[in-house]
Amino acid sequence: MRLIKISKRDNFFKVSPESFDDLWHLSFLIDRGDFVSMLSERRYKPSREREDSERKKVYITLEAEEVSLDEEGKNLRILGIIVDAKPLEYVELKAHHSFQVFVGDEIKVNKLNLLDSDITRLRRAEEEAKKPLMFLVVLDDENAILAELTQRGLTNIQNIKGQKKGKYFKKEEEETYLQKVSEQILSKKLKTFVGGPGFEKEKLQEILNQKKFFVNMVDVQNTGISGLDEMISKIKEERFISIREVKAVEEFMKNLPRKMTVFGLDRVEKALEAGALNKILVLDDYLKHSREKLNKVFDLSKKLRTEVIVINHKQTHGEKLKSFGSIVGVLRFKFE
Repeated sequence: MRLIKISKRDNFFKVSPESFDDLWHLSFLIDRGDFVSMLSERRYKPSREREDSERKKVYITLEAEEVSLDEEGKNLRILGIIVDAKPLEYVELKAHHSFQVFVGDEIKVNKLNLLDSDITRLRRAEEEAKKPLMFLVVLDDENAILAELTQRGLTNIQNIKGQKKGKYFKKEEEETYLQKVSEQILSKKLKTFVGGPGFEKEKLQEILNQKKFFVNMVDVQNTGISGLDEMISKIKEERFISIREVKAVEEFMKNLPRKMTVFGLDRVEKALEAGALNKILVLDDYLKHSREKLNKVFDLSKKLRTEVIVINHKQTHGEKLKSFGSIVGVLRFKFE
C-alpha cells in the first residue's frame, strides 16, 4: 500500500493500492456512509440533441452504500450516491455511480471517525507490501499441503497426495511424490518453511538441497490446515498480519483454562474499564458492521494502551475465535 496522506484530525486517508491484498484491506476500511473520492468516468450527453453522448473523466465523490471485493476481476467495487464532482457539469448530483478500484488507482476516503486501528492497518499494509511472500509446506508420507502466506492469510492452498498403500511406500512412488512437492516449491521461488511429522520433510529437504534451494525447517506435529496453523504460530518472524493474528488466537486459547479471558462486548468493556485487559481480539467482519458500538472500546483502549488485534474471520484461526464471540479479551489479572 502506498500511503499518500493520513489525517487523524480530519478523519481521512488517501492511498494507492499496490496489490490485491491492499484492495482486501480497503474492503474492511471503507464503510457505508464514508465519502470516497477518485478519478472516474461518467457518460455525458451535451444539451444539443443531435450530439452523441461521450465518456468524460471526472473526479467524483460518492457517499458509499455498498463495498465488495471482486476476486475474479481483481478489483474493489464501491457503489454509492454522487455528492460532489469536478467538473460538476458532467454529472448529476444524487445519482448512483460505482467505482472499480484497481491496483495503481488513487483513492481518498473520508470517514466519520478514523480509528487508530484503521491507521495501524494502513501502516502495516505499507510495511508488509515491501516484503516477499512466504511459502509453507506441511507433509507426511500420505499427503502434502502447500500454501502461500500473504497479508490476507493462507491463499492458493493445494494438496498433493502420496501413493502410500498399507504400511509401505514403494521407493519409486515416494520419489515421485516428493518430486512433485519439490517442483511446486521451486516454481514459487519464495522463502519456504517445511514441517510435518515423520521423516518425509528431511527427505524433501535433501532433494531441495541438491538443487541448491534451501528451506527453513519447522517442528510441526500436525498435518493439513491445522499443521499450517501450527507452523504459522511457530514462525519467528511476525512480518505478516496473519502471523500476529494466529499467535494472538493461540495466546487466547492457552489462557482459557486459566480463566484469564473474557468474551462478548459487555464483558470486554467492563474488563477494559477496570484496567484488567492486556489484549483485545476482534473479528474484522464484526468491526466492519459494528463500528459505532466499538468506538468506546477503541477510544478507551488507546488511552490505556491496550493492544487491539483485528482477526480475519475467513481464516481458520478466525473461525476458531468466532465460537467464543466476535470480540474477546486476554486478561492481565483475573476479573470477575
